[in-house]
Amino acid sequence: MRVQSIASIKEAALELFAAHGYAHTSIAQIARKAGISKGLMYNYFDGKEGLLRAIVSDAISTGDDLMGAGLQGSDDPAEQLTQLIKVSFQMLRENTPYWKFVTSLAFQKQVLDSVQDLIGPKNFENMMAVTPLLASLGVEEPEKEALFFGAAMDGIMMGFLAMGEAYPFDDMEKYLIHKVAQMQPKNSEHKPIKK
Repeated sequence: MRVQSIASIKEAALELFAAHGYAHTSIAQIARKAGISKGLMYNYFDGKEGLLRAIVSDAISTGDDLMGAGLQGSDDPAEQLTQLIKVSFQMLRENTPYWKFVTSLAFQKQVLDSVQDLIGPKNFENMMAVTPLLASLGVEEPEKEALFFGAAMDGIMMGFLAMGEAYPFDDMEKYLIHKVAQMQPKNSEHKPIKK
């Protein structure tokens, strides 16, 4: 019951934050949408910011699982990058509404101010996970390439979330995988990444 209530609260809050903005959504509105009393809300969360941080933490945890899934199963850096692309695209396909709501939070200043301490280090950590893969493939300036790779992934995800089926999502997945294949050193003497 508790787990279901918490899930309902988070789902209601995320939808309202996306539709009306974090600043313009009240605890009372969230409780009403979740079908619980306002008082019960405070049994689970200490307030709206605590609820927001829980939602963002869930998204970060999902991202961590995604990174783990992408980096497992192979010591080949190109295969790891390819798998990371595949699981990212699959995650978005399987739960598009959720990621649309989560992404909308990133454009709300008050939200960013409240969770920057969670998001900033995670973005840096993700970049640092991709950088050695690119370095082992012989990519020049792997840190910059990691930032570029992340920006390309973000841009494609945003395009799909904004345009839906009109966006060439599957083609872009294939294109990114093709770009990774082109990173393979001609002599194929890259060093495997140790787990």
